[in-house]
Amino acid sequence: MVDAWVRRNRQVVWSRGRPACRHQLARFYQFCSCPGSNIITSGRRCRLVGSILTVSPQDLVTTAVALVVVAAILLACARPLQHTGFDRTGAQAAGFATGVWDVVLLLTIQLVVVTIVPAVGTILALALIVAPAAAARQWSHRLSVITALAVTFGALSGLGGLYASSRWNVAAGASITLTATAVLALSTVLSRLIKAGILAVTGSVRSRHEHRTP
Repeated sequence: MVDAWVRRNRQVVWSRGRPACRHQLARFYQFCSCPGSNIITSGRRCRLVGSILTVSPQDLVTTAVALVVVAAILLACARPLQHTGFDRTGAQAAGFATGVWDVVLLLTIQLVVVTIVPAVGTILALALIVAPAAAARQWSHRLSVITALAVTFGALSGLGGLYASSRWNVAAGASITLTATAVLALSTVLSRLIKAGILAVTGSVRSRHEHRTP
């Protein structure tokens, strides 16, 4: 732990170091001694930023079980969840108990968050939930297509982030999240360019057809 290392070495550095070094060590020791620093310096127990490279086989089993449970909920309850999440008035008109399905939806999201916290931490969990889904939303309006694309973008973000982490020696959780953000930005730009190109081609075809029509 950083606290133990500082306690062992601060006297040596303090007695031999220059005044500037002493000042820096004092500031560093003050930071490491605060209660919140244990969140950052607690190794695998860290839940603020996570550590995907230290995920244990038990964590993998937990993630697999959570994946099966969430997939089963989405398949079995797709219609009421879709109505409750996107059209509350329509859900009430269709006879769905919106309060109950709100709880089911929130519990499902909570299960996903709790599962990915050991890998990416509480700060980065939200990005991995929102970014792939938002990127998929740029390409389709159908929920089934959005779900499939979101899973694909999430997996690609994980692989790309791990590669960037090993290639440039940066934090794995942050790399995965930045990769997911890059996928979202790229999807937004490309989808708009493609839509603009399709609209331009369609307008050109219509204009030619109108000119040829007597």
